[in-house]
Amino acid sequence: MTAAPVESLPPDTLRLSWSRIRQYRECKAKAGLLSRGLKSPVADARNWFPGTVADRCMGDWLDLDDPQPGWMAAHVDEILDREEVVRKETGDGVVKWRDRGDKDRVRAWCKDCVTRLEPILAERILPYAYEPHSRFKVPLTIPGPGGTPRTLLLTGETDLRTWHADKRPRSIDDLKATEDTGYWRKVTGQLVFYEIATWGMTGHWPDVSTLIQPMCPEPVL
Repeated sequence: MTAAPVESLPPDTLRLSWSRIRQYRECKAKAGLLSRGLKSPVADARNWFPGTVADRCMGDWLDLDDPQPGWMAAHVDEILDREEVVRKETGDGVVKWRDRGDKDRVRAWCKDCVTRLEPILAERILPYAYEPHSRFKVPLTIPGPGGTPRTLLLTGETDLRTWHADKRPRSIDDLKATEDTGYWRKVTGQLVFYEIATWGMTGHWPDVSTLIQPMCPEPVL
């Protein structure tokens, strides 16, 4: 496996993202529809919406010049309302609240989540050079069937990356706003995918990859 230049990729380049791989493993037919852009703009986004809000709170906080304690929890309300509108305007689903009190319960859950998240970030992220929500396109060449070289383009976005002073990758950190203590089993491959992409970009493997799950008894894996 070698990193290839991103310019002038072969026409048969296979484009891969972690979400595409996950969808294919879960249901090949659904993955095929999504790959052709056939996603319903009114699909219910409620199940994963709390995670989206927590992720946006984290990104907005880390983008501040001087992230202060309590900022994320104080801004959950406005970020939740903003992201609900964004989902609808971008055709990325509609948040269908389960009952009259559901939205308030989600607000409270998100505030609890980011309150637990803040000290984790203060300890593990803020002391280092960090990069939230970094998109990547990384071409790699691997042996294809019969040994013929085949080009892949790995695409995606990492929640967080930290760097050593000499620009080597220090960590990949992915936020999972879940209470499911076994959820990590479903997403270990995601970290492997990000590690390969990081190697393709830098020529170095990160020292560590972590799942940050503030709502679980073991908040960092």
